[in-house]
Amino acid sequence: MNHFDPELYWNSRITGAIDLAEVGQNSLGAYNKIAYRFRLKAIKDALSYISLDFPNIRLFEAGFGTGFYLSLWDSMEVDNVIGVDISFNAVSLISKVFPQYYIFQHDIAKTLPTDFKKVDLALAIDVLYHIIDDTKWEKSIENLAKLVRPGGFLIFTDKFPSDGVYQKEAHVRRRSLELYRNILIQQGFRIERIQPVFILMDNPIVFGSPKWLGMVSLLQWKLLMLPFRVFKNWTKVRDIFAIIIAYIQYPVEQLALAVFDRSPNLEMVIAKKEG
Repeated sequence: MNHFDPELYWNSRITGAIDLAEVGQNSLGAYNKIAYRFRLKAIKDALSYISLDFPNIRLFEAGFGTGFYLSLWDSMEVDNVIGVDISFNAVSLISKVFPQYYIFQHDIAKTLPTDFKKVDLALAIDVLYHIIDDTKWEKSIENLAKLVRPGGFLIFTDKFPSDGVYQKEAHVRRRSLELYRNILIQQGFRIERIQPVFILMDNPIVFGSPKWLGMVSLLQWKLLMLPFRVFKNWTKVRDIFAIIIAYIQYPVEQLALAVFDRSPNLEMVIAKKEG
């Protein structure tokens, strides 16, 4: 696990096409296209919560990948957008698709250019848990926090174990909400809102809260993912099953998100900078 190379990994994932199969869980193919509707809903809910003058804001997005959220900023007519990604392939692709935005390659664990103006909103959606080195993870949060003006916001996602850290895969390391909170407090932030992104349509952690919901979610996930393992080498058949499974889960996921205010699955955090 210690030999994980994030730049090499993400260059291998972004291969030259804007495709949701390149992100999320790429083994699930077309499933991502349905599941990402809940990601979009989550960020729209978060934006409706924060008090910013859209589209007249300065926005920074870390780890834009295939530009899923950049498309949202474009549709909202947000003109002042800075985007960074560790992947050269992602930067090469996205800078052509969104030439109106300032796009460049950068590792957010490293200091950002000092001439940047403060931003109203910084985002690290599905980014921070891919930084497996704890020192770099902490530095990344600090770098993002320093970009945000007083009264501005930082939005990020993770699956939060009840305490400590949890790592099962080389490229994913989960940290507790308390670990995040401690760093954010040091940087002058307070967590204002935590909202579930998924309860069923992603692989949960059973060490989250509530634990029983994590166990139920994990069981249904394992059962529904069986066709993906069976047909992993037949992508067309896999994608047929992917759409069927996603549409079975979709209304149940909608109901679950309406009932539960916390999830052992992916959650989105809104933090505000004091001042």
